[in-house]
Amino acid sequence: MKLLKILTPRRLQLALLAAPLALAALYYGLFSAERYVSESVLTVRQASHAGGGVPGAALMLAGITPPSREDVLYLKHYIHSNELLRRLDERLHLRQHYEQPRLDPIFRLWGGASQEDFGDYYRDRVEVLLDDVSGLLTVRVQGFDSPFAQTLNRAILGESDSFVNELSRGMAHEQLQFA
Repeated sequence: MKLLKILTPRRLQLALLAAPLALAALYYGLFSAERYVSESVLTVRQASHAGGGVPGAALMLAGITPPSREDVLYLKHYIHSNELLRRLDERLHLRQHYEQPRLDPIFRLWGGASQEDFGDYYRDRVEVLLDDVSGLLTVRVQGFDSPFAQTLNRAILGESDSFVNELSRGMAHEQLQFA
């Protein structure tokens, strides 16, 4: 009965508001690590005159055909693929960067994480947004320091460029064989 007298509805409301605020202040003040974001916007364009309906006069004059939606979606899925993750991890040691024990206990990758968990963590830290109207992909990369975030973003762009070029070469080779 004494507890009911102490916890009046007003005090209970204050406690329910104060407790999460105190936990958040403690976390952000003591444990939270800074996270940096590097962002790039990219598109897939093909320099050729053989295209379906080219939507703009400027594109026609430049000899550039817009990307097909499939090409952009292939690239989006490639950026989140396990193949690219493996390449980036070999080159940049992603797992080591994200597992650093001195970093944020909530947002870091815990040591001993499975490859599947590592892939999920990577996809949460590398955001790929598609603008359906313009066909632009926005790639946002998070890292615990700004040089790493920028290096990872540049590596993703480089690998994406190689992927798109290889895809284009393969399609051109198939078209040539068909002709």
